Amino acid sequence: MRLLILSLFALIALLPLTTCGYKGIPDERIFSLENENDLNSFEAGVEDEFYIRIHGNPTTGYSWILEENSDKENLEALNLNEFNSSMNYETNANPEGMVGVGGNYFFKFKGLKEGNYNLRFIKKRVWETSPIAEKFVLLSIRAK
Repeated sequence: MRLLILSLFALIALLPLTTCGYKGIPDERIFSLENENDLNSFEAGVEDEFYIRIHGNPTTGYSWILEENSDKENLEALNLNEFNSSMNYETNANPEGMVGVGGNYFFKFKGLKEGNYNLRFIKKRVWETSPIAEKFVLLSIRAK
């Protein structure tokens, strides 16, 4: 139990809840994953930086984690922490005094080479092995 509590505190301490590196990026480069377990497909240009936004609430202990990237050398994840979750998280607006409000994870990528790449995101607690949800993405990186 003590390990569980320490792990939770460590996770919360590692989540920067106010800084997001997506500011200034055009809306067309922020791809949103809205539906559970659906296959989503997006297209971006070579050398473009873009974000995948996933709604979540780390105060529950569950985080979205990049579980699979089919080609890490040609599709670079730029903002992962040690658990393969995003270092960029933004809390939704909330009434004063309200705690436990959800927000969005912003996973930042850069396509280095043309091609199709598969991503799998899972939602789980970092100390558990089985996810409670997953999301799949097919990215097409094209020449500009």
